[in-house]
Amino acid sequence: MSTNGATKTASLYTQQGKKGTNQDAMLVWENFNSRSDTVFCGVFDGHGPVGHTVAKKVRDTLPFIVCSQWNDEQSGKPPHATEKSPPGTPSSDDDGDDEAYQSLDAEEGNEKLPEMCMPLKKSILKAFNLMDKELKLHPTIDCFCSGTTAVTLIKQACTLFLQYPIVFIVSV
Repeated sequence: MSTNGATKTASLYTQQGKKGTNQDAMLVWENFNSRSDTVFCGVFDGHGPVGHTVAKKVRDTLPFIVCSQWNDEQSGKPPHATEKSPPGTPSSDDDGDDEAYQSLDAEEGNEKLPEMCMPLKKSILKAFNLMDKELKLHPTIDCFCSGTTAVTLIKQACTLFLQYPIVFIVSV
């Protein structure tokens, strides 16, 4: 354990700018999802009046949603089949984008992903969708004028999974 923000795998650093509150959040999670060969990295660039709050919320929540979705994908069971979400909260069985997950290879062009990559890719896409829904429904975070750009990377053994920037902005 290192106290300066660095480990054998990564180092984190942010610098306060001149505009006011630092709206950056970041995370390196080694042994992600209880896998010794897996690391989750995320950089969350907040913007707007409460961008720092949105960035921290996504940093603190998104990795757990990815874990949950990934475990559900690998077990082959429907996501959260035994759990009932309280009314007004997003659930993975209500993600509304089933068609997008059915044709994941179509967006890859001629390069077909190895079958072993598909559960994690589906999990990441579903997790980002659920995170966006959770932000829309959050009672104390006003996402109308604020949001965050999230870039995440998951390294599993020698494979990297990069989620291109997604902007979490809620427009009414």
